[in-house]
Amino acid sequence: MRATTIGLIVFVMTLGACGGGAADDSSSSPETLATPPSWVQGPTTYDATPCGVAVDATSLYVAGSDHATGLGDAQWRIEKRTLDGALDTTFGVAGAIRENLTTEDEGVCAMAMDADSLYLAGTLGGAGQGAWRIEKRSRTTGALDAAFGSGGAITSDPSGSDDAPHAILVLNGSIYTAGSQGSSAWRIEKRSAATGAFDGGFGVLGAVVSDPSAGDDQAMAMATDGAALYIAGTTTSVDAGRSNLAWRVEKRSLADGALNGAFGTGGAIATNPTTGDDTLTAIAVDAASVYMAGSDMGSAGGSAEWRIEKRSSVNGALDAGFGVVRCDATAGDDRAVAIAVDGSSVHIAGFDMGASDGGSRWRLEKRSVVDGAKETTQTAVVGQAMAIAVDATTVTVAGTSRADVNLAWQVMRGAK
Repeated sequence: MRATTIGLIVFVMTLGACGGGAADDSSSSPETLATPPSWVQGPTTYDATPCGVAVDATSLYVAGSDHATGLGDAQWRIEKRTLDGALDTTFGVAGAIRENLTTEDEGVCAMAMDADSLYLAGTLGGAGQGAWRIEKRSRTTGALDAAFGSGGAITSDPSGSDDAPHAILVLNGSIYTAGSQGSSAWRIEKRSAATGAFDGGFGVLGAVVSDPSAGDDQAMAMATDGAALYIAGTTTSVDAGRSNLAWRVEKRSLADGALNGAFGTGGAIATNPTTGDDTLTAIAVDAASVYMAGSDMGSAGGSAEWRIEKRSSVNGALDAGFGVVRCDATAGDDRAVAIAVDGSSVHIAGFDMGASDGGSRWRLEKRSVVDGAKETTQTAVVGQAMAIAVDATTVTVAGTSRADVNLAWQVMRGAK
């Protein structure tokens, strides 16, 4: 195990492809990043992967996985840090919580918070399969809330096969969790944020199971505008005689989970941009629009490229001014992973394959919410950006970096 390093790194760099505006913007002239961002690195353990980040006025929280013993047995990891990157030693043990729940691989997949608590959704290993696990913890100390579930946690195994939650949010005293039931169906749950009990008025006994195709279907992301629930992920489409992954987004009632028939076709939009495997991994909403990010296989070389869409939150129609942004930054597989929106800009995090050793490197983009025109792009860290949070002045991104043979957590904070 390597020691945690906290530091400040500043740089100025030139930028490459994907700089134009809406539609297919696969080329641009180089630019220079005007204001160098700041970086905080850590922890550095065996192949650690952060999957969620959240920020308040004084602290940042990062959750994901690291390894208990070498390169096997992935475990849950949650950290609380000050905004300058120092671990908050009043949280967990010296600023971090590590849970090695089984001898199988497991980790946190998503995180949400309200005024007092953190809500974490992730996997629990066992017998070569995976189950859902939801925890409620104090934002101050990290202690489990004993009133929630059993001793602060809920474990469920909906299919008896590989089940995984990928998204969680908290709203008006309820928590919503979305993910996969086996590999073939979407699952969305609504529970009490106080006790973890199912809300029996939502779906069937607190859960909606959506199985849009006969193939693999995965709910990957979720967002709310306070009036409805938007769930994004992948479904299986049959195109030119072969099965391939396609984008799917649903709009559902917060109260009972019913599809909103005015959105798309019967409450859902399924798009199959290419004959390859196209993946939708992130969603954000503002007062009138839904923003989605992922990848399609439409690049000239047949590799994955970034794909970003803006649609009406009322009926799901593409926004004509923004349309579809496609960004093929390198000849390799480039993927958008996370998205956030503020009043004037949409912020996207992911990776391209432009590292000097031919591997992946962070790619962060800021684009206009009006037409998708790129405002800034940043690429530097060898690794993959995995999660993003935006507040009034700052963008915070968490991801992996590879300083040597092992993956480490890395967190970047910079002015918007």
